[in-house]
Amino acid sequence: MRITVLRVGGRACPHVCDDYADAFRDLKHEVAVIPIEQFYERAKCPDGTHPRRRAHAAVSAAEGPDLVISYAHHAAAYPLAYVDEDNKLTTVWDGYSYAGGIQYASIWLDSPMHDGYLRELFSIRSPRHYQFIWDRHYVERFNSLGVPNSHYLPCAVNPKKFHPTGETAIQFQVCLAASWSPQREELVNTLIRGGISIAVFGEDWGQSAERSPDVYARYMGSIKHGELNDLFNRSMVQMNLTMEQGITSLNMRVFEVGAAGHALLITDSKEDLETLKIPAIRYTNLLQIAPIIKNMLLMPAQRSQAIHALRERIVAEHTYTHRAEKILEIVYA
Repeated sequence: MRITVLRVGGRACPHVCDDYADAFRDLKHEVAVIPIEQFYERAKCPDGTHPRRRAHAAVSAAEGPDLVISYAHHAAAYPLAYVDEDNKLTTVWDGYSYAGGIQYASIWLDSPMHDGYLRELFSIRSPRHYQFIWDRHYVERFNSLGVPNSHYLPCAVNPKKFHPTGETAIQFQVCLAASWSPQREELVNTLIRGGISIAVFGEDWGQSAERSPDVYARYMGSIKHGELNDLFNRSMVQMNLTMEQGITSLNMRVFEVGAAGHALLITDSKEDLETLKIPAIRYTNLLQIAPIIKNMLLMPAQRSQAIHALRERIVAEHTYTHRAEKILEIVYA
């Protein structure tokens, strides 16, 4: 099967696209990756051609893919629709998709409930466009709005990128690798007050500099995606707190820390921990975390057992290859 992956920009998006491309290759499919970052802006290109026309032309030239897949609305919105000279959204679905028999899959790992996204989705509604959404709350919302082919598909991990390294030198006792949010700032503050030494990595933590100087003092800087596995293998405990758009779901960090197989994951309680049978240590209240950390640091055997059980579960059922198989099973049922 020929599969075209539209690679989009952003923090998580490019890595999700790359990992799906890698998974489909592992399943012995022919995969082409088109970097549509160059078409991302809505301004006209220097030659006067609208970027969506150029994106559509790039997909059209991809030697007749059977399936086009990308992050969020980009899978259909960019190759199949563009804004014409009158600033109206023009759809080219019928002329291209039906003639070529192509299926389209959108992978959602962030809230799809944005006006722009939904407007584009409804404008190009088709039985050949599939929505794979990481949170069941939004699957229900899509179904209630009449968006066809809306399916639940959780986050995953690429075990080639996240795995034990055999590192024995521990650099950080407790660590949080995540972008800043008010809730995560309060998490770090609570741990500090509970006597926990924590190192913080990620984007946008400068926002805590004035109002939470103790938190900002623990900030170690931003970290690249390719550096996360090394960090997880040099930490004893990795904290996790899901952003507010995750209603029932687990974020990517649960799967990445689990697959890395070295640090103990402590995460906020979410419904999908039960749904997916993920054996992670969880909390329902920030005040519970410091005692959990202190107890687990004193029990190396139990800590090792929890780390092993989580990695075993993640690698057995929650890799991008498992997700790619599920996509193909649904699209070509």
